[in-house]
Amino acid sequence: LHPDRVGAGLEGAGQAMEELREAKQTLERSLSQLQAPGAPRQVSSTTLCAVPGRRRFRLRWQPPEGCEDAPVRRYLVAALDPSYGRALTITVLEPEYSEELKRFVSVEELGSFILAEEELQKMPGLFRQATAVIQVAAANEAGQSPWATLRVPLREVASEPSGTSCCAEPEAPEPAASKAAAAKKAAPKEKAAPARGAKAQLAEFEAGARREAKKSAAELCSWLRKQQKGVLTAWLQSQSWPTTGSKDELVDRVAFAVGASSGGGK
Repeated sequence: LHPDRVGAGLEGAGQAMEELREAKQTLERSLSQLQAPGAPRQVSSTTLCAVPGRRRFRLRWQPPEGCEDAPVRRYLVAALDPSYGRALTITVLEPEYSEELKRFVSVEELGSFILAEEELQKMPGLFRQATAVIQVAAANEAGQSPWATLRVPLREVASEPSGTSCCAEPEAPEPAASKAAAAKKAAPKEKAAPARGAKAQLAEFEAGARREAKKSAAELCSWLRKQQKGVLTAWLQSQSWPTTGSKDELVDRVAFAVGASSGGGK
């Protein structure tokens, strides 16, 4: 409502406009004081699997030193790809609802990431090195922190004892585990049905994506945002693309992959 159009019957409208201006100025002052966060601290890695082709490492870090004017909104994880000669962002970790945990994950809980060779097949040069250079940064609306750099040895374990699965993280013992395993072995036919259903779902998803891609890139992205994150992840995994990151990042990744293979939209 413009002050010049305030009628005589709208008493107090002028005061409301003044309060609105003051609120806007307060917000602008608050944003001007916002600073980029500091770099993550104590970045480390733990080897979960050292078998070539299936190597997995858990990256951990501590948040930057606390500062009210420099809150952390997200973390970025990058890796130096020798094929490009520069660091490429692997994932962006942001607070979001976790389908696995069935709850919202806050930024305070974002202190780790699994670096998996099977999910980074588009960066084969990364795991051909003796050491991988990993970078972690914190960011907010004001900008990004300096990178915290970590060197991860890729060949520290030559082999694993036969009969062990190094790619399975340790779990607490469960009394009914053997019974559950026996039940799965006793019903192999029941296990095959969901696999066929999943393949059909992925095929239907890919057909729909290619159909939208033929219309335009905008139509494709709009359609992908309506899909479940789990479907986007499953399709990317079937195409040997990285599956980590927020839903928006997965949408961009699927759109790029489909557009590239379809020759782009109109």
